[in-house]
Amino acid sequence: MRTFAFAGRNHKEMTRDGAALGFALGMPLLMLVIWMIIAKAVPGDFMPANFQLENYIPGVALFGMTFLSMFLGILIAQDRATSYLGRLFAGPMRTQEYLLGYMLPMLPLALMQILLVLVIGLLIGLSLTVGQVLATAGLLFLCVPMFLSMGLFLGSLLGDKAVAPVSSILVQLMALTSGMMLDVEMIGGGYGAFCKALPFYHGLRLCSGVARGDMSGWLSHALVVIGYTMVMGILALIVFRKRQKS
Repeated sequence: MRTFAFAGRNHKEMTRDGAALGFALGMPLLMLVIWMIIAKAVPGDFMPANFQLENYIPGVALFGMTFLSMFLGILIAQDRATSYLGRLFAGPMRTQEYLLGYMLPMLPLALMQILLVLVIGLLIGLSLTVGQVLATAGLLFLCVPMFLSMGLFLGSLLGDKAVAPVSSILVQLMALTSGMMLDVEMIGGGYGAFCKALPFYHGLRLCSGVARGDMSGWLSHALVVIGYTMVMGILALIVFRKRQKS
C-alpha cells in the first residue's frame, strides 16, 4: 500500500508537467514524420534496411523509451534536490518500495507510447497481422524496465542539473547503436562490436524480429535485455540505498 500511495504522488507530479509529458510522448511522432520525409525522397526499392518500417517502427518505440528514462531520472533528482526524499527517508519505506513507486506510474505512459507508435506505423504502411502487432507490443514492453532502470540509476546518482545532459547521451546512444539510424550489420567492424556490446541493438533486434519474420537469436537478444535490466536495477538499488543512509 505504501508503494502504491507513493506511486500515486509521483503520477500527479508527472502529469502536472504537461510540457515534459507531451515531449516524451511526442518525440517518437517526430521521428515518424522524419521517416515520411525520407520515404518520399527515396524510392521504395532503395530504402536502406534500417529505414524499412519493419525495423524503424520498433526502433522509434524504443527511442521514445529513452525520453521516459530521462523524465524519470529528472523527477528523482529533483526530489532529492528539494529534500523531499530526505524527509521521506525518515519513514518506514524500504529502498525497493521507493524505486517501484517511481517506476509504476511510468508503465502506463510506456504502454501508451508503444501503442501510439504501432498504430501510426500501421497507418503509414506497416503491414502486420493482429498477432504480430500484439507480439511486437509485448516484446517492446519487455524492454521498458531496462530503460526505466537506467532512469532510476541516473536519477539516484546525478544531481538535477546533470541528469538531462547525461540522459541525452543515452538518447544518442540508442539512436546510433541500435540499428535504427545506422545499419550496424552493414558497417560491422569495431563499430558493430561496440553496438552489440550495448543493449539497444539487442532490444531492436528482439522487437523487430516479429515484423521482419526473422526470430533467429531472439532468446540471446532477450537475455541481453533482461541482463542489462537486472544490472541497472541492482546499481540503482545500491546507489539509492546509499542516498538514504547519507
